Amino acid sequence: MLLPSWGNNSDEGLGDVIVVLKIYLYLYVMTTMTLQVPDVLEKEHDETVRFLAAKLYEADKLSLSQAADMCGMRKWNFAEILANYGVHYLDSSISSDLNNV
Repeated sequence: MLLPSWGNNSDEGLGDVIVVLKIYLYLYVMTTMTLQVPDVLEKEHDETVRFLAAKLYEADKLSLSQAADMCGMRKWNFAEILANYGVHYLDSSISSDLNNV
């Protein structure tokens, strides 16, 4: 990585700055599944997907990031709605440690 070149006198100005970014890409391969559900759930498609993702997260079948991706949400926004489905964001082992304090 090159550092900026700061001129010694005011006439030179700033030199070129080259910034190197490291981007870590975590790929989660998604598979499409078709579920047969009662017609009443057709209007609640997004809500149903969120519920399933929350419960899969609760059962440790999905990570928080995977569950959020399943819903098309950012993980922090997904974490905020977990309580709507009776799912706690904190891991059960952490919760039990907090209770023992």
